[in-house]
Amino acid sequence: MENPLKIGVDFDNTIVKYDELIYDIAIRKGFIDSGQEKNKKLIRDAVRKTQDGELKWMAVQAEAYGPGISSARPFNGVEEFFRLCAEKRYRTYIVSHKTEYAASEPGGINLREAAMSWMQERGFYGDEDIGVDKERVHFESSRLEKISRIKSLGLTHFIDDLEETFLEATFPGDVQKILFCPSAPDSIPEGSLVFRSWDEIICYFISVGKGFGVKTLERLVNERVFSAEMIGKGKNSFVYLMRTYGKKRFAAKFYNGKTMEGRSRGFVEFSALRFLWDNGIRSIPEPVSADFENDVAIYEYIGANEVDSGQISEADIDQALEFLLKLNKISGAEGSGELYPASEACFSLTELTVNIQKRIDSLKAVEKNQRLRNFLSTDFSPAFIKLSGWAEKYLEVNGIDYAESLPLAQRILSPSDFGFHNARRMEDGQLKFVDFEYFGWDDPAKLISDFLYHPGMNLDDELKLRFIEGSMKIFGQSGQLDIRLRALYPLFGMKWIMIFLNEFLPGRLDRLGMSPNGERAAIVKERQLEKANSLLGYIIESYKHPPCFN
Repeated sequence: MENPLKIGVDFDNTIVKYDELIYDIAIRKGFIDSGQEKNKKLIRDAVRKTQDGELKWMAVQAEAYGPGISSARPFNGVEEFFRLCAEKRYRTYIVSHKTEYAASEPGGINLREAAMSWMQERGFYGDEDIGVDKERVHFESSRLEKISRIKSLGLTHFIDDLEETFLEATFPGDVQKILFCPSAPDSIPEGSLVFRSWDEIICYFISVGKGFGVKTLERLVNERVFSAEMIGKGKNSFVYLMRTYGKKRFAAKFYNGKTMEGRSRGFVEFSALRFLWDNGIRSIPEPVSADFENDVAIYEYIGANEVDSGQISEADIDQALEFLLKLNKISGAEGSGELYPASEACFSLTELTVNIQKRIDSLKAVEKNQRLRNFLSTDFSPAFIKLSGWAEKYLEVNGIDYAESLPLAQRILSPSDFGFHNARRMEDGQLKFVDFEYFGWDDPAKLISDFLYHPGMNLDDELKLRFIEGSMKIFGQSGQLDIRLRALYPLFGMKWIMIFLNEFLPGRLDRLGMSPNGERAAIVKERQLEKANSLLGYIIESYKHPPCFN
C-alpha cells in the first residue's frame, strides 16, 4: 500500500543555503561592509536601506540564483531528509516560486535550468540519487501559482522558509504548514509547526507516521492550536511549545521507542507525573492529557531556563534532596504499589553485573569498529572482572549476600534519570524537575550513583559529598546503604561506560537523523569512545577510595 504522506519542499533558502554566497556578492559589489552578519535576510534589509536599494538587491539575487548558484551549498541535513523520505516511501515534491529569468536581467541565465543543474551536480537525482524525482520538481511564476500547484498535487505537508507562503488566504487548510526558520521568525503563521534545522524536521518525520501533528494536539487540549515549535530534541523524545488561540501554552512531548523493558515511555512518564501531582508535589510540570497509542503527552509549559551545569550551588543540591525527601514520603501513598520498577532497576550486585555483561555482548555482536573491539577486550572487560570480584568480597566481608535481592522495604521511588540536566530554573530560583520516562521503584544506591556519574552534571567533590550525606539522611536508615553504595558505585560507573557506547548500537543514531555510517556518526562515536576511556581510567584509579566519599 502506498504511503499517504506527500511532502512538498520549497527550493531557495529552504533546500539551498545562500547566506555566504549572497554575502560575497554584496561585498564584491560594495553594497555592504565586511562587518555585516552572513545572514540572507539581514543582508537583504541592509542593502535595501541604501540608495536604489531595491534594484541593488535584485542584482544580488539575479547573480546568486543564476550564475552564482553553483557556489551555494545545501542546508545541513537536507540530503538526509530526502534519503529518509525515499527509505520510508514518502513522496516528495519540490515546489518553488521561481521565474525563468531574473526581473533585472530578462535576457540573462535561465534560473530554472540553473537550479536543475545545481540539483544534478549535488546528486539530488542522477547517478548519485538522493531521492528526488526530476519529474516532481515544479517551478512556478508567482506565489499564487505555487500555492495552486500545492493544492493540485494533494500534498499533506509543505516546508517553506517564507511565512508569506503560509499567510496567503488561498493556502490549503488541509496541508500541514512547516516553517523552516534557522533564525527567529518575524511571525508564526497559524497552524504551523516551526523548526530551526533540517535535523529537527527529520525528527518530526520519524514521528509523523504515528499521527503526530497539529490536529492530534488540538484533540488532546480540546482547543484550536495556533502553532507548535520544536524546543527540545533528544534520543528518545521531541518536545514542542504549543500555542493555542486561547493564548494558552503547553509542552507537547512525542516519545520515540520504548524502554529497555518494552514499556511505553509516554505511559511511564505521564503516570509518574500524575501520581506525583495528585500527591501534592509541585516541583514538576503538571500532566494535562495523553494519547498513548500515538505516544504523545501534553504537559504544563513551565518556560524556565536550563540549569547551567557550571553554576550548581549548595542550595541547588538541597533542592534536589528536598524533592527526593518528598518523593520518599509518598512512597506508601495509594497507587504506589501499582508503579513499575524503574527502568533497568538492579536490586543486587548479581543483577547489575548481568546487566553490564549483556551490554558488552550486544556491542560485541553488532559493531565492527576495531577501536571499540580493542577497548572492550583489552581495557574494559579485564577491569570489569576485577571490580566485580572486589565488590563481591567487599559485600561478603560486611555480611551482605551479593546475589540477594534488595528487600521491598528498602526500595525507593526514583526518577531514575535524576539530576540538574533534567531540571529547569524558574525566575525565583526554584527548580522544577522533568523527564520521568524511567521512573519507578529502584535501589537508592543506583539513584545516588547515577546522580554523581551523569555526564550532564558538573559537580565538584564537595557538592557530591553534600548530596551523598543528604541522601543518607533520607534513605540510609536501614539496609547498610553506606556499605552497598561503596561496593556498587564503581560498577554503576562501569554501566555508565556502556551507556556512553550505545551510539554504536543499530538504530541509535537514526533517531537523531544521522546515517549510521556517515561522517557525523563517526565523530559522535569517536567522542563517546573517548568519554568511555576517560571514565574507565577514573574508576580504576579511585574505586577503593572515591574522592567524593567521606
